[in-house]
Amino acid sequence: MIAHNQNDVVETYLMQLQRQNLIQYWGIKPISSYKKMLVVRPILDFKKSEILKILNDQKIAYVFDLTNFDEKYQRNKIRKNLAEKDFAKYIKQIFEANQVLEQEIKQANIYLEKNLFDQELALDQQLKKMTSEMIQRIVYQYFEKINKTDLLQGRKKQTLVEISKRLKTANKVF
Repeated sequence: MIAHNQNDVVETYLMQLQRQNLIQYWGIKPISSYKKMLVVRPILDFKKSEILKILNDQKIAYVFDLTNFDEKYQRNKIRKNLAEKDFAKYIKQIFEANQVLEQEIKQANIYLEKNLFDQELALDQQLKKMTSEMIQRIVYQYFEKINKTDLLQGRKKQTLVEISKRLKTANKVF
């Protein structure tokens, strides 16, 4: 169990927007896995101030991680400029963005189901008509399905952008 809270969700979302990464989920998932471990985040709906108030009211000791105030980290720069009163707006944006993302992932998986044969992706003319972002999603989902995402390690965004450009502009028959 991890004590991520609503502040972490909003901060993560804003960092994802800033980085323009190809992501699988906006914000932080309540339940996920990491290295075959189940990760549960039960307090994502609570703001940090609400948690601190409960801890103070109950006289429960806690500590602050001083690195959370070091502005050499991008998350801390974002955190410094956030106001919890704005969180409802962000949570709504995150919810709507995840609905759109879910449809994009479904669309990519449908393409893969139709075009993946023995771990090889057959590319058709339909792919050329798609947006670069959708091609990136398809290529990433492909690497995920064949368990080769490690090939994208550290260069995922650049590599996917380059692959999608080449596929989009290729004059060759697919």
